Amino acid sequence: MFPVALDRFDFLELFEDIIVSGEEGVAKPDPEIFEVLEERVSHRAGLDDCIFVDDSPANVVAAAETGLDAVHFTGPDHLREDLIARGMPLRPAPGTDRTQQT
Repeated sequence: MFPVALDRFDFLELFEDIIVSGEEGVAKPDPEIFEVLEERVSHRAGLDDCIFVDDSPANVVAAAETGLDAVHFTGPDHLREDLIARGMPLRPAPGTDRTQQT
């Protein structure tokens, strides 16, 4: 399922790493998945340099409890806004008034 998202949403290429629970064999919100993440990013800035995105509120809460910047995915336009607000270099969604962007 995630390869479909990679093909559909070109902005995913901006991420240095993406951890997919199905590929890791650990179901969210099990804390073990966040340990996998911490292991994979420990040589870089660590969890402080990560953004967790999920469509399940329970998973978002679990990620936030581990100290991650957690975003509840409700749709691509909202996610784009959340990522732009966090400094990601994304263009506003088509039809968005750029003067409203900060």
